[in-house]
Amino acid sequence: MEFEIYIDNEKMKTLKKTFKTIGLAIKEANMLLRKKGKLIISIDVNGSEFDENYLYTDKKQILEIKTKTQSTILLDGILLSREYLTKYFDILTEINFEEEQFLDIKEGVKELLDLTGWFYGLLIATVENYQLQNSELGEYLYRYEEEIVGLKEAYDEGNINYVLDILENEMGILLGEFLENYDRFKDELFKEDGISRFLS
Repeated sequence: MEFEIYIDNEKMKTLKKTFKTIGLAIKEANMLLRKKGKLIISIDVNGSEFDENYLYTDKKQILEIKTKTQSTILLDGILLSREYLTKYFDILTEINFEEEQFLDIKEGVKELLDLTGWFYGLLIATVENYQLQNSELGEYLYRYEEEIVGLKEAYDEGNINYVLDILENEMGILLGEFLENYDRFKDELFKEDGISRFLS
């Protein structure tokens, strides 16, 4: 199949025009993007969002790829974190933390665990990307990681009381601390991002 590939509205020069599958075309685009430190955030084929139901046709395929740099994705995540962590505390206030009622609150607990996991991934990626291991945010990640380890152990052991206790207390304190210092952390990251862009 013949492909015409656009990345962020600019036509990409490919090594070849034909590919056996759309996956191979995307793979070539990804090789170029990795060199530029960019990640794919969306793919459209012939004007429609690409999904598993894509039907191959004989005509030329127009592949439109939208990207963001890893730094931009991380900064977007930090900007969203205030909203997500506020949601964490909203869920906490709705839960009655009693083990015998665990089945009734299972959905809320799952959301809390998902939020703590998402935030942990965001922190790790941010600290590593900006080389902030020795910074205030790096120290915060270290303390957060300790609670994540305890939370996982309690969950794996089926110790629901301890899971609930960590979510309400230790995690509640740590996430509250991040929200209190949100503006300072955010400003530090945007400053670091500005320095990295200047040096690159």
